[in-house]
Amino acid sequence: MPNGLSQLHGTLIFNQNRLEVTSLTAMSGGGLLSVSGYLAYRHGIYADLSATGNGIRIRYPQGVSSWPMLRCTCKDRRTTCCFRATC
Repeated sequence: MPNGLSQLHGTLIFNQNRLEVTSLTAMSGGGLLSVSGYLAYRHGIYADLSATGNGIRIRYPQGVSSWPMLRCTCKDRRTTCCFRATC
């Protein structure tokens, strides 16, 4: 089951065809998630976002709890993400 987000804080700036995420933090699984970057719309959606997570508890696979350090970078027209988890 995916983790939810709580205690969202941050600054999002709408600028014509672009949403800038200057700072965005949230609590998830007991840890802190931080996001920055932008989403743009011009002939489709383009994303350049980075996210890091520290102390986030993940229950995967079923029956196993882990606290990996997460890094995600989305830099693609299809908003495909690359995840790196370090336990």
